[in-house]
Amino acid sequence: MKKILVVDDIPHNLLLVETILRKKLPDCEILLAGSGKECLLKAEIELPETILLDVNMPELNGFEVCKMLKSNKLTASIPVLMVSAYGSEPGYRVDGLEAGADAFITKPFDQAELVAMVKVLMRIKSAEDQLRSENNDLETQIKEQLYKTSQNEKRFFQISDFVSEFFWEVNENLLFTYVSPTIEKVLGYQADDLLLKYHLFDFVSDENREEMKSRFHQIVTTISSFDSNKILCKNKDGEDIWLLLNGFPIFRKPNELYGYRGVFQNITQRIHDEEKHTLVINTSIDGFVMTDADNNIIEVNEAFCKLTGYTPVEIANRKFSEIDIGDDSSKKQLYFARVKENGYDRFETKLLRKNHQTIDVEISINYLNIIKSQKFIFVRDISERKQIEETKARNLEMIQAYQKKLKILHSKLLIVEEQERQRMAESLHDGIGQSLAIAYLKLSSINDTTQQIKKSKVISETLQLINQSIRETRSLTYDLSPPILHELGLISALKWKLEKLKDEFGFKTALNNNTDPLNIKNETAILLYRIFSELINNVIKHSKSSDLQIIINKCDSEICFEVIDSGKGFDLIEYASKPKGFGLFNIRERIESIQGRFEIESEIDKGTKVKIFIPN
Repeated sequence: MKKILVVDDIPHNLLLVETILRKKLPDCEILLAGSGKECLLKAEIELPETILLDVNMPELNGFEVCKMLKSNKLTASIPVLMVSAYGSEPGYRVDGLEAGADAFITKPFDQAELVAMVKVLMRIKSAEDQLRSENNDLETQIKEQLYKTSQNEKRFFQISDFVSEFFWEVNENLLFTYVSPTIEKVLGYQADDLLLKYHLFDFVSDENREEMKSRFHQIVTTISSFDSNKILCKNKDGEDIWLLLNGFPIFRKPNELYGYRGVFQNITQRIHDEEKHTLVINTSIDGFVMTDADNNIIEVNEAFCKLTGYTPVEIANRKFSEIDIGDDSSKKQLYFARVKENGYDRFETKLLRKNHQTIDVEISINYLNIIKSQKFIFVRDISERKQIEETKARNLEMIQAYQKKLKILHSKLLIVEEQERQRMAESLHDGIGQSLAIAYLKLSSINDTTQQIKKSKVISETLQLINQSIRETRSLTYDLSPPILHELGLISALKWKLEKLKDEFGFKTALNNNTDPLNIKNETAILLYRIFSELINNVIKHSKSSDLQIIINKCDSEICFEVIDSGKGFDLIEYASKPKGFGLFNIRERIESIQGRFEIESEIDKGTKVKIFIPN
């Protein structure tokens, strides 16, 4: 089971985060730590997939704990999500990132955002662990093969009279005149059995003998040397054996060839090791490059060719620095100096492909001085990882920008709520309250009046005031929560709203419903009514229109609502470039909460059309 470590010195905060994570991530074990020291101890023992680390803690703060985690080999790869009320301040974020944090989240945070960031860090941790494991396994295999190869190369340069070599001498007809006794251990023949009976080419395998015979006679004719010829031979028991042939001409006197003298070296094990080495390299998912002492490319594998787009012929003998374009020459010299000093180094750079595109890669270099200063370079494509890191950074920026916007909108919401309270208070005070106060005074005056006519007049005026108060109360109640919406549905409520708009503001209104009956949930109807009320208010305040039309249609799997006015309209491009107000943002958010869509069409002096789509 994956583990998540939550660190905070406030128990209430620990309980809150634990509750959220246990609910949203039931497959994870949630570990708690109340201090930095406890965090360091649990992290080293439990090795969690990610750590949620509070910044402000006594003794060791979050920055100090993060540095200690990243400096410990056991915990360095664990992603750290720093949690702080000051996370929106650039200084705090910079301090956290320099301390080694992988992400920041600001208190108070959204539960969904917290869970999403934890999931991202866990995915990154899982991917990095897998890559690290695969890389370690591959490096182990390669090092083992390189070690075996180096051992065989040492043997190649050592003279052994008893194991791998035998010396020989032949006359001008290539018949043996001398063979060292160690031939018996190499080929199984007695030395004396070969003299003046066997030719130099008689050990060659049947399928290659005629070709080798012709080549050897050509060497004798031109009085050339045998230079490191690899030959597949047969020993006395008929088994295949690889021999490396080296020899030089010897003379009785100047210009009179006597024969040749040289050595046969058993390189069978070396050939088998090279075949294994080639198999490992060619089946590797990472690119492989071998360079000489001057950094000229002498061997590549198929993965490297796919990575760069070059064929082995095209890339051969080119400088590796010609395609490594990630850093300037001084940094490259520094890298290779470290390689030469330590025998190994790893760094990130960029490679230039044949099509002139660049790719991000991780370079691992092994330097073997015993093999003619050759370098073994492994190239891993990390473009996808870089894209993930860039996406992570962009998402973090978007989250931070969204948090900032939400804070601004929250402040605006408080202002709007306060304005609405003030409007209701003024309505109650200036309308209902004043009417009731006057009614009270008039009723009180009856006691001081003896004339029946005056009493009747007072009672009549009082009844009018009370009736007016009832109408104002009913209107205020309908504005807050119209009973017609709950009793007769959305269509009736919208008709009432348009009728009220017509009576109070003189608008020409129309409602065209082409979906009869309109089957939607009560909660959705309430949400849509509030949205339409907001849109109608916007038309009254901003459009300078004298008419308003609402059209309802069914299209495929959606219901489409259109609110149309013929007012002054606006420029959509200019609108898109400006910060959005709370009203439209709130409308869009509420529509998206029911998986709906929100569109605006408008032109200057041609009115505005707002479209709302909800699932049917």
